[in-house]
Amino acid sequence: YNNDIAFHFNPRFQEGYIVRNHYISGRWGQEETHGGLPLRRGETFEAHFICHYDRFTVLLNGQHFCDFKHRVPFHRISHITISYDVTIQLIDFEGIPPPLEYI
Repeated sequence: YNNDIAFHFNPRFQEGYIVRNHYISGRWGQEETHGGLPLRRGETFEAHFICHYDRFTVLLNGQHFCDFKHRVPFHRISHITISYDVTIQLIDFEGIPPPLEYI
């Protein structure tokens, strides 16, 4: 494993948006911030991060929020991060086998 981050999710309540990014070889990539901030500080929310072969899909409280195209090859994804003013209460992982070309 390495320290590369395939997907970084960072709600910034004060600024009013959610940063999405990646981190490879010690460098952050280009931030994505479109979509606003459909969350309120201090309120519980449910987030689903769905890893497709070409992108992550983010659902917030059951609603599509964004897609984030992979910037790390699918077969190398090992890390995602969630940071800033968020308390995680539950993490659940569900997976399916990767396609044969990635094995």
